Amino acid sequence: MNWNFYKPSALRMLKVLVMMLPVVGCSLTTTTLTKETDANITAGVCTVWKPVTYSSKDTPQTQLEVRANNASRTAYCQVR
Repeated sequence: MNWNFYKPSALRMLKVLVMMLPVVGCSLTTTTLTKETDANITAGVCTVWKPVTYSSKDTPQTQLEVRANNASRTAYCQVR
């Protein structure tokens, strides 16, 4: 490529832009979550996360895991 074609000021600007690329790629982002948004998420989770039932025919391990899941739901949804 013939770089002599470009004016020195344009070439200088191109160098500056190329040097700024890593800085732009690492820019910080701010969060959009607020307490109200967090409450809405929690309300949605607790609405969808229904208690699980089990049968007496299920294995003891399955019954234990179902009870653990239901206890987790109760603890999460009552605290919030």
